[in-house]
Amino acid sequence: MIILIFISFTFSFFSKSNCQYVNENLLNHVSSIVCKNPSQYGFVKRSCSNVYYTVTDLAMDWFSAENYCQSLGGHLATSRNLDDDKYIQSVLNDKWYNISNLNHGFFWKEWSSQNSGYWIGAFRSVLTNTWTLVDGSQVFFTKWTNGQPDNFKKSQNVIIDNFAFSSKSYIGWNDISPFSYNFHVICELKC
Repeated sequence: MIILIFISFTFSFFSKSNCQYVNENLLNHVSSIVCKNPSQYGFVKRSCSNVYYTVTDLAMDWFSAENYCQSLGGHLATSRNLDDDKYIQSVLNDKWYNISNLNHGFFWKEWSSQNSGYWIGAFRSVLTNTWTLVDGSQVFFTKWTNGQPDNFKKSQNVIIDNFAFSSKSYIGWNDISPFSYNFHVICELKC
């Protein structure tokens, strides 16, 4: 019951209308509870760091995914450098390319039966046209696939890291509309 109150409260943290990031101070209360025993909430610690990750078995749009992660005191996972990127991909382990997981809620099949991915905790400011991480810092590391970001129809303001099931290969980052499809969710928690 208490967790539902936190979830309801934190859903209002991220504004859908203007992509405002959440000040970390707003999440301190929730994260202080989760950080007491992160494994109880499904988080796994990245060695030699204070960062924890969890992979949900839920597929959802970008805003719902970020709000879900905030309800656990964190954010969508971010890649600040190549090491972060490789680690986040390793968190998915065999779920990455296992097409049989499509029927178990790990990936949303509607986008393509051959491609899927997970949300990156970053968004494009519609005012400045710059990419910002959900914690408010600027995006410096990127892994855009060819021709991306293209901001197709001026509505692609968030990022998916995608891959191909059929060839079991990595595709790269793509900008996409936050409500267009449901994708995999990886939450990052700093304790």
